[in-house]
Amino acid sequence: MKTSFSTLPDYMSTIELEKYFNEFIEVYTTTDEIINSLEELDELAERQWHTYEIISDGLKAKIENFIVSIINYESYEIMDLVLVVIPKLGLQNTFSKIVQNIDNIRDSEVIELIREAEKEYGKTVANPYSGM
Repeated sequence: MKTSFSTLPDYMSTIELEKYFNEFIEVYTTTDEIINSLEELDELAERQWHTYEIISDGLKAKIENFIVSIINYESYEIMDLVLVVIPKLGLQNTFSKIVQNIDNIRDSEVIELIREAEKEYGKTVANPYSGM
């Protein structure tokens, strides 16, 4: 049975959250519900951000692989959700891949969204807590 991640407590330990991130990956690995899955991922990412701890490299790799598998560079809604999750979890590799792919994107609104994210995140996207 899938957990409704939006109903989880706002503050949880990293260990508890890792269990839910793994459940998320298991549930959404083969999904057509891309928007819903990214909204659920954002729920978890927000809770993780509040732990003030960086997620493990293994979990980060699983999440980045998931995002790469569902991303649609021409969808403003998808890219907006992805770009909201990236800094909360420090997904540097995913962000770098998006930036490197910008020349292949045709949607000007998506390009602008990425450019704004570049300015906002700068070179600190790998550490969600830099500057705090």
